[in-house]
Amino acid sequence: MKDIMITLGDKYIDVVDKVANTLSNDGLIVNTVYPFGVIKGQANDDIIPVLQNHEEVQDVQVQKVFDVAPPDSDIQ
Repeated sequence: MKDIMITLGDKYIDVVDKVANTLSNDGLIVNTVYPFGVIKGQANDDIIPVLQNHEEVQDVQVQKVFDVAPPDSDIQ
């Protein structure tokens, strides 16, 4: 599963909760719904194109994850 952030188009901000429910039915695991039109969650690779096909969705970004080695490790 990948962490993703979905941005809605301006005219859909008022229905962000409804859109979140619809995306959840498509397979998105919704973690946070922001009232300014952003939904954060998790989805498998095969679900991401389905989410992008909704007219309410302006952008879907896969969040990058970076691991930092502990301070006492040999490689920094």
